[in-house]
Amino acid sequence: MILKKRTACPLCHSENVKPFKKGTFDPEKINSSDFKITDSNYGSMWTFFSCKKCGFVFANPYVPEEKIIEFYSQLEDYEYSSEAEGRAKNFKTILKRLNKIEKPGNTLLDVGAASGIFLDLCQKEGYESSGIEPSRFLVDEAERLYGLKLFQGTIDDFKPQKKFAVITLLDIIEHLTDPGKFMTKILPMLEDKGVLIFVTPDINSFAARFAGKRWWHYRTAHVNFFNLKSITYLLEKHNCKIIKRKRYAWNFSLYYLLTRIFPSFKKKKPGTLQKIIKSINLKLQLFDSWEIYAEKNKNRLYFESLRLERWPRSLAIIPGFVAFVVLNPDYLKNNDLLLLAVKLFAAFLLTLFISTANYIINEITDATSDAFHPHKKDRPLVKKEIGKTILIGLWCVLVAVSIIAALIFYENRFFLWDLMALLAAGLLYNVPPLRVKDIPFLDSTLESANNPIRFLIGWHIVSTAFPPVWLLISWWFFGNFLMVGKRVAEKKFLSEEESSGYRLSLKKYSLKALIAFMIFNALVFIVSYALFAVQSGLHTFLFAIPFILFYLAMFMRKSVQDIEGAEEPEKLLKNPYFAAYTLFLVVIFVLAYIFR
Repeated sequence: MILKKRTACPLCHSENVKPFKKGTFDPEKINSSDFKITDSNYGSMWTFFSCKKCGFVFANPYVPEEKIIEFYSQLEDYEYSSEAEGRAKNFKTILKRLNKIEKPGNTLLDVGAASGIFLDLCQKEGYESSGIEPSRFLVDEAERLYGLKLFQGTIDDFKPQKKFAVITLLDIIEHLTDPGKFMTKILPMLEDKGVLIFVTPDINSFAARFAGKRWWHYRTAHVNFFNLKSITYLLEKHNCKIIKRKRYAWNFSLYYLLTRIFPSFKKKKPGTLQKIIKSINLKLQLFDSWEIYAEKNKNRLYFESLRLERWPRSLAIIPGFVAFVVLNPDYLKNNDLLLLAVKLFAAFLLTLFISTANYIINEITDATSDAFHPHKKDRPLVKKEIGKTILIGLWCVLVAVSIIAALIFYENRFFLWDLMALLAAGLLYNVPPLRVKDIPFLDSTLESANNPIRFLIGWHIVSTAFPPVWLLISWWFFGNFLMVGKRVAEKKFLSEEESSGYRLSLKKYSLKALIAFMIFNALVFIVSYALFAVQSGLHTFLFAIPFILFYLAMFMRKSVQDIEGAEEPEKLLKNPYFAAYTLFLVVIFVLAYIFR
């Protein structure tokens, strides 16, 4: 069997992962019987890694999804239905809580329905129920015991004609090699305001820590584990909000529990004592599993499309404002500082509005190509979870508010033209027939033009003059250096299908050409920066050049050697080394100004 290895967390994609538990079995020897629901081989575990960022614990290496599906389709579990009475008590508790939650209807889908115990109860409660189950044996059991017609297969094969008000994943998500990918498939089937329920073991529970490798949830079939932090991350990432959480309790017969602890007990001949033991039902609460009720919120999907998390980019107006003050040191002495602060903050908001409008256009025009990107394919519009009409309406509102506010609060009309230039750049970059995004070299050059435009916005808050040309050019080419670095990482680390499908211009680039263009932008940036410093009489700023070169080298190395370079450049500031060195550079510039 070919196992796959991971270098990053499959949930949040962070590479900050560490070994968690060493595996206890040979993956080459596993078969479908190891995936039985009633498997009692506790302590049989994969080699697990844990993510320091989100807390997710995952098998590494792991069995490919298609092989796991094969195991489940062949699975036969004769013991499962023998504990129907106890399992029904577990499920009745869930139904009782579900009935108290407001939901958009009574349609319910149970994923991993097993022999249909839960679905039978749902139908008796008046729910219009459907179920998916990969095991042919359990599908037949559901029909034999309850007359249920389950869909035999996986979520990939299931094509419902309607959406569901409730979707349940009871002891399912810990069996999935990629829970995030699964969520992107299941959530389009859930109504807006619909309820998602899942039960899953808690890797951070006292029972898990106390029992160690003998914890009863360590079984071959369990290829990942959550804690509350990683559960919350998964749900929020997919625009669901936890509305209720409980500790799941288990109901089993005393006989079933004894056979778990003492497997040899199964071999004893049936008798009166065994009948008595089977009739005794016990409730087991170990506080080691979560029972989660979450609500899907479509409004959150629209907010996600606005990409408000990129608000720091609008802070790029501050260098323009600061540059004017540095070059005109008497300006602050002769003006109302509070009024300037208000104008600067308002300019930030208007820049954010226009930038958000551009992201909306990008969201709409890139929906088809984003489907090829490993992370962007999860965007709501790509998955058709939201429509374009509301997004276009939001675009119109943001643009109208920005224009009206600029006309009312800023006498300098250059400020308004700067905002319109930012908007025009977004349209030229994204919208056909020109769509500069698809033209090699021009794509990054126009995208990085947002840098000098934002600089001009900051400058024109306080001045009607034009800033030094060499300063503007240096700021533009620094931005282009970063954007080309992003393309270098995309070209190197995305597959041919992903890169060419996601960004058409990447098909026409070679890696060598991109690296050469990156170096070219770095050289133009440094030369224009030096010319600005000399021309403006700020000779002390020349001493910062070696430190700037080191910063550029750090970023270039990241682009060439690490997939993180394919992310947005500002995300690199989450890297402690980049963040610390950026702060160090700021100190260098402050000292250069003081000793000018």
